[in-house]
Amino acid sequence: MKKNKINTILKDLVQLVKDDMDELKNKDFWSYDRSKFISRYGVDELDKKYSYDIDLETLKTMIFQIHLYNHIIHTDDENKDTRTNKIIEERL
Repeated sequence: MKKNKINTILKDLVQLVKDDMDELKNKDFWSYDRSKFISRYGVDELDKKYSYDIDLETLKTMIFQIHLYNHIIHTDDENKDTRTNKIIEERL
């Protein structure tokens, strides 16, 4: 796997965020634990091929969550947001 330079990663991330700003209109879409989602669904061979893109999408999701909710959403085993104690109902 090729290593990406930090400048390249940041440039790609900024471009992705700029390109996807319209997605912020649907606030509920971003209400999920991205790390848990990746752990649950992101492990097949196709995902390994696109791991850089998936990782950028994860960073974008976390940035959007900080913007929308003032924190990155992490949930416990009962799907409660560890910062707010509210149940997070994922909409897939």
